Amino acid sequence: MASSLITRYVMILLMIILCISSSDAFQPKTAMVDAVLPKITVEIVNKMPNMILVVHCKSKTDDLGEHQIPFQNDYTFQFRPNVLPTTLYFCSMAWPGSTLHYFDVYVEKRDTCTYCSWHVLRDGACLFDPNTQKYEGCIPWNK
Repeated sequence: MASSLITRYVMILLMIILCISSSDAFQPKTAMVDAVLPKITVEIVNKMPNMILVVHCKSKTDDLGEHQIPFQNDYTFQFRPNVLPTTLYFCSMAWPGSTLHYFDVYVEKRDTCTYCSWHVLRDGACLFDPNTQKYEGCIPWNK
């Protein structure tokens, strides 16, 4: 009996957190929410010499607009992931003389970083690995 009551309270608490976290207008500032849903920072660094990288990032519910990134500069944004592991941010990218490229800059089921730093190159992007201190997680552009 007590176990089913605890289960019920846990489910109610999870539903409240889910409702709060899925609201774009709500910006929680409590330590509890920070512990449960830490902010994720995504950094995109242009590593193509003499090129301006044009980046347009989005999620299902959030369009971050278009940004121009000169060589060796970056564009950074933050968000809180969903309670369920469904958060996805993707970016389209272009530079002079290129076609439009895109890739998933954050996939909650794939990424474990809270500070996800990407170096963008002509053939794809590489994610910083804090264990090796190198940009190794390179992925090609999506087709």
